[in-house]
This record gives sequence, structure tokens and C-alpha cells, in this order.
Amino acid sequence: MGTPESGAREDGGSNASSEPLLATSAGASISSVQRWQEQANSGAAPLGGTESEPPRDGATPPIAVRGAVAAKAEQPLQTPWTFWFDRVLPGSPYETTLQRLGTVQTVQGFWRYYCNLKRPGQLKAGENYHLFRGALQPAQETLPGGGCWLLRVRRSHQRFPAEVSRLWEKLLLSVVGETVGEACVVGAGVSVRSTAAVLAIWCRDEGDALSIKRVGQRLQCILEPTGADPIQWRAAP
Repeated sequence: MGTPESGAREDGGSNASSEPLLATSAGASISSVQRWQEQANSGAAPLGGTESEPPRDGATPPIAVRGAVAAKAEQPLQTPWTFWFDRVLPGSPYETTLQRLGTVQTVQGFWRYYCNLKRPGQLKAGENYHLFRGALQPAQETLPGGGCWLLRVRRSHQRFPAEVSRLWEKLLLSVVGETVGEACVVGAGVSVRSTAAVLAIWCRDEGDALSIKRVGQRLQCILEPTGADPIQWRAAP
């Protein structure tokens, strides 16, 4: 694909601000996600391990591990979500640089990963984060007929690192909390480049063009970007 610019267990390895708009008993709402944020801030992100087992030495994606927290009654998300990381390397195929960080099934699991990953504003040019539903890989080829809504924040933005990180957090909360409200949404990503950072929300083709259009409209309202380029749609090849 890979990035816009160029089963599911809660584990690591080869499988990982408002009230809810679509809260159901089947999964956690966005308010549930936020309630656990403070408690998860001290959790350990299990890169290459499990929720209770820290990753082994030698993990390469940018991650800052903090102390572990005791397990509590965990609230399930509506579907599992998998964190991915990749780094653009000249001459290297995308699939060889893509690393699966781990899959989360609960609100607490999400925060244990997210709170220990570097923020996008701290990433180097050429590095990318992805969060995709279930076992879907972040590749255009897995979404025939679909595509993504893109939001570009240029480095000339006076608060570039903080704004990119703020938008990424809001984007993640909107997808895991299901507040976008459309079943076609399957993932989100952020790509950091030398001139800009590009945030994306990925949609699969379900034969409903209006559903995809609503995603773009709601994304604008949810993110409330300041100083960014207009949101644009890009179809998958």
C-alpha cells in the first residue's frame, strides 16, 4: 500500500471528549474509553508480548514502557483493533517494514498500548502508525473499491507536533468508540513526512456512497482541525 502517502486476540506479536453517539451493550462507548484513560496512563504497552507480559528487549518501534498496573474488570470494545507500525525505507517493500504491535479487545487494552506509544508529533519523517479493525492489514489492496479520507497538517503549522498528536488521539477515539457511526469504517492511520503529517480514516466499499460521504462530514466535526488542509477523499486503486 501502504500509507496514504506513498483472529483477533488481545496480545502482541503476529496477530495486536464527548458522550457516546453509538453506545451499545455489545461494546464500550467513547465515554467508557475516556474513563479508563487516567488509570491506563501507567500501564505497560505489550509490544511483542501480552497484556500482562512486557515485550522482550530489541523491540524497534518507538515506544516508552512504563510500570504495569493490576488487571481490573475490563470493558470490551465492539470489535478488536490492531495497532501497526511501519517505517519507509528506500528499496524495501512495504510488507517487509510493516510490524504488528498487537491486538486489543478492551478499553483498558487500548489505553495500555496507546499511552505508551510515542505521539505522532514525536515520530521521524517516514514513520507511520495504523489502527485497523480485527486482523485487517493496513493496505489499500485489502479494501477494493474503498479508500480513505485524508487530513494533511503541514509542518508550517505553528503548533505542528501538538496539533498532529491531538488530532491522532481524537481520530483513534472516534474509531474504537464507534462514534463515526458508519459500518464501512475499518481503520485509521497517521503518516509523518518531511513537509507534513497526513491522518487517514479508512473505509471499505459496502455499496453505499452516502455512508462514505457521511464519514467525511463527521470526521470534520469530530476532529475540529485548526490550520489544516481541507479533508479530501482518496479512492483505493
